[in-house]
Amino acid sequence: MKVIANPEAPGTAAEGGGQLHKGERRGRSSTAIYTSRIIKAGALIADTLTLLQQWDPALPTGANLQRFRASNLFAKATRSRVEDILAIFRRRYVQDPQVVGALAWWVQHTSDGAALRRVLYFHAALADDLLGAVVTEVLGPRREDGQPGVSLADVLPALRDWQSEGRMAGAWNEDTLVRVGQGILATLRDFGLLEGVQRKRFVPFPVPPEAGAYVAFLLRQESPSGWNVLHDHRWRLLLLDVEGVERLLVDAHREGLLNYQAAGSVVRLDFPATDLGGYVRALVARAPAALGI
Repeated sequence: MKVIANPEAPGTAAEGGGQLHKGERRGRSSTAIYTSRIIKAGALIADTLTLLQQWDPALPTGANLQRFRASNLFAKATRSRVEDILAIFRRRYVQDPQVVGALAWWVQHTSDGAALRRVLYFHAALADDLLGAVVTEVLGPRREDGQPGVSLADVLPALRDWQSEGRMAGAWNEDTLVRVGQGILATLRDFGLLEGVQRKRFVPFPVPPEAGAYVAFLLRQESPSGWNVLHDHRWRLLLLDVEGVERLLVDAHREGLLNYQAAGSVVRLDFPATDLGGYVRALVARAPAALGI
């Protein structure tokens, strides 16, 4: 992930790159190609927790994945489905070795909790540009406008627009667009952003301070500017505007998870660790109840 700095911020310079770039629309990339992989993906929360619980940090990535293939972790799954699950898991959580190591330690030393689920969702949305685009360009605006929820009929126009703009990886027929839309809404429901069967309703989506601190640490690793972290567009994946991010960081500061100080355009953000694995250990030590222990 790369941070895209706001060119209007004092003392910052814009950077390129990242899984979700700043485009003309909210958080949308001008270059990202959207895939239909969400049809085979979904949230996969239970499978992800199983894989992280069994992850061996002493082994390289390939050896861990081979262990999973050879084991009976997914007894009822076909071989092709196991490969689908491993491909999704790798794309979301294994691209950066420090991420999978930190998440594995988190899962192996705590029980499942709200903060962990928000973190898993954040990585999943980062790894799938189309999922992230629907959150930032369809769900987010509808929530801000006071709409009670979202349906497939609300998502399909955006998918058709992106199709006409050549955003999709290949030509999708209407059936594929519908299946992708259904897959996205089901995934967001399972991650806790929505509820319901046909017409999905918005539900409160609070971000625990521990999850916010984790995301802030990731962003801070990419940019020395606290201002950049505060204004990073990827917070929109968590349905947070700048004011919401600031409140979250203040709460994390009060709980001793990080040091956050802001005066105008000067933002200071410090953490009690220098690497992600060390920081996750610090989070668990400082806030065990919220993290699920």
